[in-house]
Amino acid sequence: MQTSDAVVTFQVVFRLCTSPQFLVLCTVGDVPTPRVQLRSPCCASVLSVPELPSSTFVGCLLALCGAASWLDTASNLGRHQRQRQRRHPPALPLFQDTALQDLIIMSLNVLAIGSSRNIGYYSSIRLLNSGATVTFLLRSPGVFDADETIQKYIKAGKAHLVKGDALVKEDVQRVWDEAGKHGPVDVLLFTVGGTPKFSFTKGFVIDPANLVTQSLFNALCTIPTSEPQPRVITISSTGLTRTSHAKLPLPLKPFYGHFLALPHKDKVGAERLVAHCAGWSWNTKDDGEPEDDIMGAKGDEWKKREGLPAEGSLKRALVIRPAFLTDGECKAEDEKEKKKGKPGYRVSEGELGGWTVSRKDVAHFVADAILNRWSEFENKRVNIAH
Repeated sequence: MQTSDAVVTFQVVFRLCTSPQFLVLCTVGDVPTPRVQLRSPCCASVLSVPELPSSTFVGCLLALCGAASWLDTASNLGRHQRQRQRRHPPALPLFQDTALQDLIIMSLNVLAIGSSRNIGYYSSIRLLNSGATVTFLLRSPGVFDADETIQKYIKAGKAHLVKGDALVKEDVQRVWDEAGKHGPVDVLLFTVGGTPKFSFTKGFVIDPANLVTQSLFNALCTIPTSEPQPRVITISSTGLTRTSHAKLPLPLKPFYGHFLALPHKDKVGAERLVAHCAGWSWNTKDDGEPEDDIMGAKGDEWKKREGLPAEGSLKRALVIRPAFLTDGECKAEDEKEKKKGKPGYRVSEGELGGWTVSRKDVAHFVADAILNRWSEFENKRVNIAH
């Protein structure tokens, strides 16, 4: 690539404190519009300069001059902003003060499958608010026609809607390709879940019964093989396996055992799939294996599906197991809860024995894990509950 054709992107990241720390990142790549982005975790603001000379040297000088001016202004505002934050803390801090890597803000490119509503939707909004680009795979893109928030990001070129069905492998391959037009995909946010129908004899029923597992097969069988691998985040549930079910609160056991039995068989299939690709242990003796109709093949034949990542080759995965999901508000942002010193929700690799957790709190954790705490949760299966 010639210097005259280069596109320069600068991200200037800083933290306003007693001794401000400054970090300047410079990258050269094929993004459509050269830009300078200045972000302040204290001011929670972004300043973008959309047009910059393509010459790398000249671009550097202009960007740094502009940065110096803006940082000086921001520094003067720092004390007032910190006072405001004590009264009105941000919904999701961009940084955790305990981790140095959290000073680095990256422009994330996210592929969201199953994010037309609920956890996937709330998570995607948080990621868009952070500056990420999100490509949605939607059976009905019209679902967002009246959504002012999504429409705002569509017009800004940060949200992209692709019509397709996660059960159709070609559609999933196409959405990977579309998301890749905005740069390498950093995160696959997989939150597929059907709309259940209720039956007194069968409990809640999803059609098809293997919707989640087969959709995840398609997502993993078409995942880009280039490095670095996308981070893969999937939503599962507590109480799926016999081991997990034994840790549920006693009154929930019959409800999970009967009314959620069929959807949970599908979730078990999805977890088994991730465990295989990630090389995680699976307690076959106590928890058994998913049923053949869930995996779409007899016995272990599903492991030979074309395109499926080899066992142990998926290195950047996170499985989240929420307690019984509710439509409540996000307790992590509740001022009363904060004054009591409560974190809003609990997260642990071990069984929590929790009753419920709101979808908005799970979304809060998803965004926090991606933006601030990935090194803490990478390659783990975690439970979340109030």
